[in-house]
Amino acid sequence: MPLKNICAMRLIRLPVYREQIASIARTTPFAMLGYAINIVIAFIAFTDAVPFGWLMLWAGCSLAICGMIGLRALSKRP
Repeated sequence: MPLKNICAMRLIRLPVYREQIASIARTTPFAMLGYAINIVIAFIAFTDAVPFGWLMLWAGCSLAICGMIGLRALSKRP
C-alpha cells in the first residue's frame, strides 16, 4: 500500500478515534459510580467470610481509586 494511502486513512480515522475517546470520557463518572456500588455490595456480602481489616483495606483502596478516576473525568469535561 502506498504511503499516501496510509496517511489518508489515518486522517480519516482520527475524528473517529477522537469521538470514541470522548464517548468513553463522558461515561467514566457513571461507570465509577457503578463500580462503587458493586464494592459496597461485595463488602456487605463478604463481611463474615474475610477478615474485617483486609476487607476494609480493599474497600477503602477501591473506593479511593474509583473516586479519583471519577473526579478526574468530571474535571476534564468540557
